[in-house]
Amino acid sequence: MILWKSVRNGGSHTWTDALFPLSADLMAMRPAAVYCADWDIFESLRLLDRGALPLFSGWTRLQRRT
Repeated sequence: MILWKSVRNGGSHTWTDALFPLSADLMAMRPAAVYCADWDIFESLRLLDRGALPLFSGWTRLQRRT
C-alpha cells in the first residue's frame, strides 16, 4: 500500500526549516560525534554538511550497549 501511494503521489517532502540552523550550529560546534536516532535527520545532515560532520546512527550506538 505504501509503495503504491508513493508511485501514485510521488515522494514526500522531509525537510524542515529547523534543519538548516541545526546543521549550521553543529558545524560551528565541531563535535567529536553526532548520533542521530532519526534517519531523515541523518541523511539530510549528511547532504547539507557534505560529509564534514562525524555523523553516526544512534540506533547502532544503542545496540552496542546491549
